[in-house]
Amino acid sequence: MKRKYITFITFISLLGPVGGSWAHAQADSDSEELNLIEMELDKSASPQQIDERPDVAPSKDSDTSNTQALFEKKDRSDSSEFKQVAIIQKRYLPRTGRFQFFAGPSMTLNDPWFNVLGASLKLGYNFTEALGIEGNYSFLSTDKTQALSELHNENGITTKNFVYTKSYYLINLNWSPMYGKMTWLNKEILYYDIYFNVGLGGTQIQNNQNEDTFSVGAGQIFSITKTYAFRWDLSWNFFNAKQIDSSQGTFNNVIISAGLSFFFPEALYR
Repeated sequence: MKRKYITFITFISLLGPVGGSWAHAQADSDSEELNLIEMELDKSASPQQIDERPDVAPSKDSDTSNTQALFEKKDRSDSSEFKQVAIIQKRYLPRTGRFQFFAGPSMTLNDPWFNVLGASLKLGYNFTEALGIEGNYSFLSTDKTQALSELHNENGITTKNFVYTKSYYLINLNWSPMYGKMTWLNKEILYYDIYFNVGLGGTQIQNNQNEDTFSVGAGQIFSITKTYAFRWDLSWNFFNAKQIDSSQGTFNNVIISAGLSFFFPEALYR
C-alpha cells in the first residue's frame, strides 16, 4: 500500500510540469487565434467606418496639413477650389447716367511752322460705365515759329497760304475698357480710367474754310473725388485742305489737352 502511494505521488509530480506546459501552450494558441481574428476584422473594416467611430476625432495637425497642401499647389488656376473665386471692384468714380464737363488748355505737337496753343471744352454723357458720347470744341491761337520767320525774312517766301488750324469741333464715341489704381509716392492711392475714342467733325483752317475731320484718340482720368477728376488726352485729327500750290493735301494735327473734369449729377450708387 505504501509502495502504491509512493508511485502515485511520483506520477503526479511528473504530470505537473507536462500539464503546466500543455496549459501554457494552449493559452498561447488561444491568444494567437484572437490576434488573427482582430487583424482580419481590421482589414475588412473600411476607412469610412473607422472615421465614423464616435471616439475618433479629426486631428488639428491633419487640418493644417490639408490647408497647407492646398496653397502649395504650383498651378492654382487648375484647382477647382479657385475656379469660382473672382474679386472685381467697381469703379471708384461712377459714370453711368452722369454728365462730364471738361475744360483745359491744349496745344498742337506736330506743326513745324506754327506754335499752336488754345483751350478745349468738352461735354459728354455716359450710357454705361464703359460707353459714352462726347462733344468737343477747341479754339487755337497760332504764332510763327523761328523757322517760318527766317523762311519769310531771308527768302521772301510768303506764309499767308500755309495751312494751320484755327479751331475744330468733334462728336466722339468714348470707350473706357480699363480702370485701376496706383500709389502716389507711397502715400496716396490714385484711381484711374483709360479710355479710347473715335469721332467725326470739322476743322476750321486759316482761310476760314471748314474741312471734314476724322479723329482718333486716347486718354486717362485720375479721380480726385466722385465728382472731380484730373484728365489728359491725346487726339489725332485728319482732314483735307488746299496747300500752297492749290493742290489738295491731307493734313493731321496731334493735339494734347489736360485739365479738370466735373461729373454731375451726384452719384447715388456704389
